[in-house]
Amino acid sequence: MPLSWYDVLLELRDAGGRLTMGQLSERVVLSRTRVSRLVDELVDAGFVAREPNPDDRRSAFAVLTADGRRRFLAAARVYLPAIDREFAKVDAGRLADVADGLEALLEIVTDDPSSGSRRR
Repeated sequence: MPLSWYDVLLELRDAGGRLTMGQLSERVVLSRTRVSRLVDELVDAGFVAREPNPDDRRSAFAVLTADGRRRFLAAARVYLPAIDREFAKVDAGRLADVADGLEALLEIVTDDPSSGSRRR
């Protein structure tokens, strides 16, 4: 599974299985156009469904399917150990410094001091 697919499925799972396309594009830090294409690919694969937004006819929800959840979990068994292996090479103190720096940067670019804790 491509990392971009995994990222979209991860964000949908973390959000309870459903996000608007705009919310999804903010979480994966991609343009709405790119997210829309990724969602189209995931819909074709059966991992995500699109549902109309009853509150806004111009937008739609991306919804994680049962098959998408299963495939995400299978991919996580591959991705997570690989991530752990790579980050095991880095001192824990340095990782904490990087995390603090990224949270500070997020606060600056979003101009919202509470945003530092919204992503993990």
